[in-house]
Amino acid sequence: MDADASELNRLATFGLPGGVETPLVAHSLEELLQHAHCERLLVPLHEAAAAGMVQNATDDWCEQLRNAAMEAAGTTLATQSRAADAVERLRVEGVDPIVLKGTATAYLDYDRPFERWSSDADLLVHVDEVGVVRRVFDDRSQQPTRGRRWADEFGHAITLANDDDVHLDVHTRLTPGYIGNALPGAQLRTHLERFAIGGVDLTALDGAGRLLHAALHARTVGVSLQSRLDVPQLVLGSKVDWREAVKRSVDWRIDYFFALGVRSAWRTFDLAAHPLLDWADRHRPTGRQRLVRLIARERPRGNMIAGPLGLPPHKWIPYTWPI
Repeated sequence: MDADASELNRLATFGLPGGVETPLVAHSLEELLQHAHCERLLVPLHEAAAAGMVQNATDDWCEQLRNAAMEAAGTTLATQSRAADAVERLRVEGVDPIVLKGTATAYLDYDRPFERWSSDADLLVHVDEVGVVRRVFDDRSQQPTRGRRWADEFGHAITLANDDDVHLDVHTRLTPGYIGNALPGAQLRTHLERFAIGGVDLTALDGAGRLLHAALHARTVGVSLQSRLDVPQLVLGSKVDWREAVKRSVDWRIDYFFALGVRSAWRTFDLAAHPLLDWADRHRPTGRQRLVRLIARERPRGNMIAGPLGLPPHKWIPYTWPI
């Protein structure tokens, strides 16, 4: 890990229990700012710098950081407005989606919604509602790389975009492949929480559900530091019941992958020990998850190849045929 990456990882935890408390000297202010932009951590970096955590910060650099953080906050607010607008449009058609990831977490788990940078909004709908979504947003829908029937039921998301390039990802499952297939959609949708954006009432997964989703997302390759920061933020900076998240992961047979995400996120930021991390460190795959790990290993599409193991037998052929 290079110097600016290590510094950013530490500064991002400012304000969290067990996070950075001692000011540091940045190896390169310019590279630190660039890295924060790439990793979507401009606002946390600005909060830390404003509190004096970057000893060699100059006035010019602080001004650059402030402007960049304000621009990021504007992007986030536009994205959140887009999510509320999309939900209202879909409700007119009888679809009431669940708001996922950044937008929901920003309102329910961060002190101020703009602290959690988002440039796209994510919604969860039922498979049989995808046709309505395509009709409502047909003029902005991208053609899936595989057939639409497969993409609607097993794919990652339908991606839509408006004129100012705010993206809306409409999901029918939390993640593709084995994990998304193994998650029981009906049970997932019974644990919900309400919040509002601009007077629009919205639905999100409850705290344990948001933590599960955050950790599953954190284990994927290429995910931003902002997304990984959601895991300790939910555990340390919110009132989420992490023990309930552990219980559901075991009941739903995704506990090994939940543990991987927790370990990845926690060690990224070098945070102090926590009972959830202790559980994750001790955890090993069992049963079907052991087989998924053997099949997936380092294959680029390993999770997708192992996908049928999370499905009932009558879904195996529809899932594997396009592969």
